[in-house]
Amino acid sequence: RVYTKTGDQGTTSLYDGTRLPKDSDYFQALGDLDELNCAIGLAREFAKKSFASMPESSFVVQNAEALEEALADDRAVTPASFLDQLAEIQQLLFDAGAAVATPPTTTNEGKREKTAWDKKYGDGWPTLLLERWMNSMDSELPPLRNFILPSGGFAGAHIHMARAICRRAERSIVALKQMGLFDQDHVLIFINRLSDYLFVSSRWMSHKSGEPEVQWDIARVTRPRWALEDKK
Repeated sequence: RVYTKTGDQGTTSLYDGTRLPKDSDYFQALGDLDELNCAIGLAREFAKKSFASMPESSFVVQNAEALEEALADDRAVTPASFLDQLAEIQQLLFDAGAAVATPPTTTNEGKREKTAWDKKYGDGWPTLLLERWMNSMDSELPPLRNFILPSGGFAGAHIHMARAICRRAERSIVALKQMGLFDQDHVLIFINRLSDYLFVSSRWMSHKSGEPEVQWDIARVTRPRWALEDKK
């Protein structure tokens, strides 16, 4: 059964068994990571739909070796490899959540080792991957000369939404760190870089799908008709 009834009184458990109210700082951060993962999953589905009419729309990676190649090379990002990127990020966000759910002061060494980001990703390759993917996508984009509004089609706009949620998740984890409740700095570095990746990929998605980006017009002055009439 999915339901356990153990949370009926408004508490739930961290990985070490500590029970806390569901509105605690830990579960705020975990909820933000969960929401981020959902937003990326939704954006991925919109991207898949957008790519469906494109010739490169081979979305199925046949084996683990092909997936490793798609995630590691420096070639131009394709619709298929972009979907692989988003799927891999969703997996990494579960790892980040496991790290957040492991309090540094109350968890035994064995459990801490199981969720230690640095033990699994000692050389920080998830962050390096994000940077390589960003560089590849950015090379295809026109220079950014102004702020842009969240826009660019369904997929691009949903990636913008994921970016905003990512920033909120980062703020929640920073709050835990400042209280001494989180000490895995490379998770924070990954989440910080992820928001940059989501910004670049939202632009790339808009570019690939032929959807225009809407720039912020800083000089724009608009008044409703009734305001103009009041001036007369």
